[in-house]
Amino acid sequence: MIRAPGVVVLEHQQDDPAGLIGEWLDAVEPGWIERHRLLLRAALAAETPVLGVCFGAQALALAGGGEVVPAARPEVGWVEPESEQEELRGPWLSWHSDAITTLPAAAVQLARSPHAVQAFRLGRSLAVQFHPEVTPTIWGWWAESEPEVAQRHAGDPDEFTAGIEARTDELRARVFALLDWWYRSLAHD
Repeated sequence: MIRAPGVVVLEHQQDDPAGLIGEWLDAVEPGWIERHRLLLRAALAAETPVLGVCFGAQALALAGGGEVVPAARPEVGWVEPESEQEELRGPWLSWHSDAITTLPAAAVQLARSPHAVQAFRLGRSLAVQFHPEVTPTIWGWWAESEPEVAQRHAGDPDEFTAGIEARTDELRARVFALLDWWYRSLAHD
């Protein structure tokens, strides 16, 4: 069996994903979660800024010594985090069934919902449990792959996707504001 050492796949275009290469990597890297955690631990030690989104936030919490468990209730649909930081307030799109229960000792919680930590800072890294990257197309893919989850937690998938489409400009502005805020904060570190 071929084992690939730490691999970074950069996907430069949405319509040009890793595809079969990604399938091969999945097949030869059964310990990818552990390697992911080790890569993040090295990034934290080197003070390399990381933006962790959803699973990435959970992995960043684990890499820093925190804990993640299956959530008592999945968060699928819109979530409105409570935060003193305007750029982290929602609504944001969410789709996760795990929750960060304990933040790393050095982390600063920045936002939360009634059910989960929604954002934290760890060194120069920012972790968000919600999904700022989501477009109507991405949401549609998720709803198509897990229609029962989408229906149970977010309602009719087509109507929900239409609601995202109606808010695309608002979401884009919020995402850009969030990323601008984080980027500016890195300049002051």
